[in-house]
Amino acid sequence: MDSGARPALEGRGGGRAGMALAVAVLLLLALTALGHGALLLAERELQVSRVAVSVAQAHVAAEAGLTEAARRPLPPELDTLPLWGTGAAGSMEVGTGAVDWTFRRLGPETWLTEATGSGEGVSDPSGNPARARRRSARVSWVLSPAWRVGNAPGTVAVGDGASLVGGDAIDPSALLDATAGPPAEWCSRWRATVESILPSRTIPAVGVLSVDSLGSQRLGRLSWTMVVESVPAVVEGSGRPDPSVEGGVCRTGDPWNWGDSDHLGAPCGTYVPAVASSGDLVVDGGSGQLFLVVPGDLTVRGGSRLRGFFMVDGELRLETGAELVGLVQARRGITLAPGAAVLGSACWAGAALDAAAPYLRVPVPLPDGRRVEPF
Repeated sequence: MDSGARPALEGRGGGRAGMALAVAVLLLLALTALGHGALLLAERELQVSRVAVSVAQAHVAAEAGLTEAARRPLPPELDTLPLWGTGAAGSMEVGTGAVDWTFRRLGPETWLTEATGSGEGVSDPSGNPARARRRSARVSWVLSPAWRVGNAPGTVAVGDGASLVGGDAIDPSALLDATAGPPAEWCSRWRATVESILPSRTIPAVGVLSVDSLGSQRLGRLSWTMVVESVPAVVEGSGRPDPSVEGGVCRTGDPWNWGDSDHLGAPCGTYVPAVASSGDLVVDGGSGQLFLVVPGDLTVRGGSRLRGFFMVDGELRLETGAELVGLVQARRGITLAPGAAVLGSACWAGAALDAAAPYLRVPVPLPDGRRVEPF
């Protein structure tokens, strides 16, 4: 009987060994599957983290694009864009991301800056290359020379209650007459716009100047401080503006070179600077064409003839023989001696604002004019 039982025992031992091997194989397969799943999960998490980084990069790039666009003045030629017209596109790299932006016109002086940022390249779930994108947009005000001229309160605008002496010598009748103005091409770009704003082709001789809550004058939404600090050329005290030419070339670095309005074909004939004074200013003789900002009083004498756009925070005094052509803002009033004159000219005022455009046409964000949207 003993010899007959051994084969049965040996058979049961072999079955247990086979079962153990099968269990081991199954465990190994299960561990392999778990490891593979963990690897796939890790890869998925890595992909998600890369996408998150790309989205963050795109957001940063879009914000950087808005900031950079706000530093860049809009070219004056955009004044001719129709509503919803787009122009002045720009782009730059931001770290490993990039951004493109455009300006879209919403109104005469209202613009939408749209910046689209993209992050570092990633792969979508199908393995195709992709980039995360974010869009930022901001509504801003930007000065329009045509709109400022067409909406001027008067050939001379003074503060409410300010003095006015010699007002009969202020003549707005030739506001859109280019015969005594600069070359026709200087105002031809936006002349139709001004005429559409001014069907009567003229404005009052004297108007009331718009001021802010602190009593300071403004230029649209540009505060007085913003205007003064934006103008690079500074003059002091008193002086005589004269064309400055060296070797047949106009010397634009001379702060008292205000162009040559009497000889438009000369080297400085088409030079129109933007100038600010450090305080009270006396212009004694000479001639020029410019955008002029004076924080104090401005006295023009000695038969001086100036063309352009003039912002005076104090009082403007024109002595006998002095003449201003363009548009004037004088917060504390104006005194014109017999024989002095102020002549309204849209072309000269617009030419001066165009010349100051690199400093004044920087977008000014409007309150609650910002939104950020993903897409």
